[in-house]
This record gives sequence, structure tokens and C-alpha cells, in this order.
Amino acid sequence: MRIIIFHYHLNPGGVTRIVESQVKALRETNPQIQIKVITGGCQDTQVFKNNNVALVVDSALNYLSNTEGLFDKLESITTLLKEEVKPGDVLHFHNLNLGKNPLVT
Repeated sequence: MRIIIFHYHLNPGGVTRIVESQVKALRETNPQIQIKVITGGCQDTQVFKNNNVALVVDSALNYLSNTEGLFDKLESITTLLKEEVKPGDVLHFHNLNLGKNPLVT
């Protein structure tokens, strides 16, 4: 089984600390579990590397600040999900309904 955690971004702050805590808790519970984090941006990748977590960054997942290039962003997100998510994966969307990127929400 593989667990995939999604969030718009992993900028310094509360959300990143929570995702890091989730990764550490999963790793402590089952050291062999495969974990992947998919996000729109991550300034500090070291915590994830230290915990053997695959990290995928695609800026199309970040907060949507304007409507320019919506189709291209949607296509990028769709392609990313088709490539990265496989049958049997457990998906956890952190704050999915925040509404900061309607293409994701």
C-alpha cells in the first residue's frame, strides 16, 4: 500500500509542520509503508528526504492567483494525477475544500 498526501503548497508554517507530522507518524507506525507527497511548492525538502518520502512538486497545484492559462494548468494537474496515482493508493488531501485552487478542489 502507498499513501499519497496532497496539499497546495508546503511553504514554511503550520500546514508544512502538520504534513511533516503526518509523515513521521505514518513512518513510526509502519516503517515499510510507501509515502508520497504531491504539492505545488516545497521550499525545504530535507524532512521528506530524511523520512524516505517521494516528493512531487507541480506549480499547477499551488494557490490559483489568476485565471491565465487555466486549461494548461488543468491539463498539467490531470496528467500529474494519472502518472502519480495508481490503483490501491490511499489519497489524503490536506484541506482540499480550502478553495484556494478551484482546479484542485
